[in-house]
Amino acid sequence: MSKDHHQLANDLERQADELEDKGDRLDRGIREARDDWERKRADPAVPGAAPPDDDALPAPDGAPSPRDPSNSGEDSAAGA
Repeated sequence: MSKDHHQLANDLERQADELEDKGDRLDRGIREARDDWERKRADPAVPGAAPPDDDALPAPDGAPSPRDPSNSGEDSAAGA
């Protein structure tokens, strides 16, 4: 490979590493937010955080909640 090809390969590898790092940070942030939300939902003193037994209620747009026991689960297997 020529020098330009090596430089391009190095640049692309560096970009891939940066994207992987950003993805890892995003995953960590999502996990932290989810954990925080679950702690708040479990605390009855937190206003606006619905108790966990509200999972069976339909989503605001009318779609069934993924945890809704009446949801057959047929769609969830295809999307997973």
